[in-house]
Amino acid sequence: MGGRATMAADSAPRTQFWVVRHGQTDYNVERRLQGQRESRLTELGRRQADGTGRALAAMGLAFDACYCSPLRRARETAELVAVRLGLRPIPDPRLQEWCLGQGEGLLWDEAAAEFPQLALLNRRDDPELGLPGGETRRQLWTRVGEALEELAARHAGQRLLLVSHGGAIRAMFHHVCGDVPAHAWLPQVDNASLSRFEHRGDAWRLLSFNETAFQQIPQEISRENSLSVEQVLPPVF
Repeated sequence: MGGRATMAADSAPRTQFWVVRHGQTDYNVERRLQGQRESRLTELGRRQADGTGRALAAMGLAFDACYCSPLRRARETAELVAVRLGLRPIPDPRLQEWCLGQGEGLLWDEAAAEFPQLALLNRRDDPELGLPGGETRRQLWTRVGEALEELAARHAGQRLLLVSHGGAIRAMFHHVCGDVPAHAWLPQVDNASLSRFEHRGDAWRLLSFNETAFQQIPQEISRENSLSVEQVLPPVF
């Protein structure tokens, strides 16, 4: 029985998800909570997106479709990446960032002073955690998980490119890998980074997470304009 089930799983089509976070934005530089509020890519952000597109094109892989969050920063990133791959991005609102309600648009320090629970957003995988007027983490998990499952069924056996956001990509990580232990930090998602997931049969597998070394970005530009880890953490949403 187990052998037949294993053989059936092995023969099931593999659906690959190559997931890119948007490039650096003005809100990232200003250390503001973005959530579902609109923000623009910086010049570095555009270069990051183009560099990611060039790197993916250089791999010589064929992608069957590209889906993106309709928020401007993700849509612009998707357009810069997809043009290198001969794709046209399809907006999907389920790939939008975690809605942070009353915290959106505030500087990190302002938001932390007003909402003490903000310090836990990066730390704890609490399903009921959220900011007033926004989504709980459970609501985020649900909509992102539904998107992954539906796209996996629609594109069985294909390779997809998704362009989304840090919080939404963390939700994908949760859907694929399950809960993050209470003593561990949630995984970091850098601007224009690549994460890869695979769906096969009724199972998911993590292939890689938060890859950045592949990006084709001139080093002098990256050094002059990129944010340090200390600057990026904790406002990654």
